Amino acid sequence: MSVSDRTIGSNLAPVGRSSRAAAITRQARRQSWPAAYLLLAPALIGLVVFRLYPIGLAAWGSLHTTTFGSGAQRVFVGLDNYQYLFDTPIFWIRSGSR
Repeated sequence: MSVSDRTIGSNLAPVGRSSRAAAITRQARRQSWPAAYLLLAPALIGLVVFRLYPIGLAAWGSLHTTTFGSGAQRVFVGLDNYQYLFDTPIFWIRSGSR
């Protein structure tokens, strides 16, 4: 048999998977989810502890006024701090808006 008589790849199996092979693959995927979550857990915990918690704490703290000294108090003022900031002309001068 010459090279021209043979079809390249004629002895290869079809590209599509059999239903049994597909079922095994789906089962393996379902079993790998717990392992994936276990491997992601340390990174997600670190993200929350070192990034999201400080951002949330700073945002919460910006809604309060704190006095220091012997009678230290923390008073909730809401958005008054931001209103004061935006009403102050020096803020707009330093930000380059005016």
